[in-house]
Amino acid sequence: MTPAYIRALRQRFGDSQEDFARRVGVSLRAVWSWEAGQSRPSRMALDRLDQVRRHLPEFSRAEA
Repeated sequence: MTPAYIRALRQRFGDSQEDFARRVGVSLRAVWSWEAGQSRPSRMALDRLDQVRRHLPEFSRAEA
């Protein structure tokens, strides 16, 4: 998942980074770091992001 994809996913929910972190079950710093391209989500976080994404069926996994 690219930083732009994660940011777009968060914005699609209308979440702040803090709200999105809560939704995904990670720290605010993790979301900030992913969106800034400073780090990549762990396997567990990727699984959780995918679960969250499923709540938006029109949001394509191929864009990741």
